[in-house]
Amino acid sequence: MEKTGLPPGVVRLLDLATAVPERKGARRELKRDPFLARIGAGAEKAWKSNRDVFTFVGEVSVAVLRMFRGRRGSAGPTCWRSSRSAVPRPSPSSR
Repeated sequence: MEKTGLPPGVVRLLDLATAVPERKGARRELKRDPFLARIGAGAEKAWKSNRDVFTFVGEVSVAVLRMFRGRRGSAGPTCWRSSRSAVPRPSPSSR
């Protein structure tokens, strides 16, 4: 490694780093899973992710349909009807 043109602090750090020999066993070795295991893990992750998305979309769809159908226990058209009746209207005597 060429050290010309580097600041003195960097040169000292490089000298310090190369002065001590590396201990055996200090470096961690990267162990990769076999190819098919990585493919399987990726497919499983994609399957679970897609399942969660479809579950969410399905639940939202059912909720929206129930809202428009006016099922009991939902804030559907019955709620809208009651809010329309709450709007003040002129009395027949004031016309």
